[in-house]
Amino acid sequence: LWAGGGLLLLGSFVLLMLAYLVESWRRFAHGTFEERRLIFWAVSVWFVFLVNSATGPTITNPSLLLPFWVLMVLPMTVPRRDALADEAERTRA
Repeated sequence: LWAGGGLLLLGSFVLLMLAYLVESWRRFAHGTFEERRLIFWAVSVWFVFLVNSATGPTITNPSLLLPFWVLMVLPMTVPRRDALADEAERTRA
């Protein structure tokens, strides 16, 4: 359970995936039509990569690991337009 990171590594990876999905949903809920399409596509393909990773050792393959992380960063290019973003903008001004 603890060899090579074990439960600690698995727990942090699951937490990272949940944070990605929550943040993607926040951006999806307040995005424009084009932004929603980008987020939907990125999360859908990310999910396919995730299921594929569960069936084999693809996360250790560098040529497959890069698209996995790119798909996790892609939805973050859409600006947030929810109440938290509005509040952060007011405190900066």
